[in-house]
Amino acid sequence: MSSAGARASGPPRSPDQVRFFTQFYHQLKGLCYAPAGGLLLLGVLGGLLVRPQMLIHGAPLGALALLVLTSPWMWYMHRRYESAYGRVRGREGHGSSLGDVLSAWTFVPLLTGALCWIALVTFYIPQHTPLGDNHFLVFFPGWMLIVASLPAPLPGLRWTYATTGVLLFLVTLLPLITTNMVVVQAVNYGLLGAVILGVGLYNHRLLVGTLGPMADTEVSADA
Repeated sequence: MSSAGARASGPPRSPDQVRFFTQFYHQLKGLCYAPAGGLLLLGVLGGLLVRPQMLIHGAPLGALALLVLTSPWMWYMHRRYESAYGRVRGREGHGSSLGDVLSAWTFVPLLTGALCWIALVTFYIPQHTPLGDNHFLVFFPGWMLIVASLPAPLPGLRWTYATTGVLLFLVTLLPLITTNMVVVQAVNYGLLGAVILGVGLYNHRLLVGTLGPMADTEVSADA
């Protein structure tokens, strides 16, 4: 990762912190995706006020549409992050993969639990509830946050990622508690938007606190 002079006068970083920031550098670019979370949350709240029934089928479609509509902003902010802090290049033969992040003792149980959860939201919930949407857009961000929490070098990071990830896991079970699909979709996609917004701002603050302000030319580096 090239970041000439970034935080040169700050405290030294532990190897675990350096490894974490290198492996999750792209995910830590929080301003790339935080606006999409804010728009999704506003869209869900607006739908509740204007036409609640629209959320039953419109919430997942709206979430996918936001990914497309905000892609130019994501590209722009990605370039800004690279201009300020440089790029992270995977080492030849040592790409940043789940195998680099997790040991078999943690990855196998986590993957087993994820597969069981997928079976639950894919087969059981659609067959026993009126819900046809299986909330994969909610499930997978939660799984990614839990994966990121395991190698996080600081307790605050671990608690933040693990808590938000577990919330996104649990909220997909809401159809087992209530048959009100408006409530189910509003809570699922509203929480998804809030988590994307909150975690995005949190990650941006973490990156800036570690590498220095994006507008500070002293920490800018050539890619």
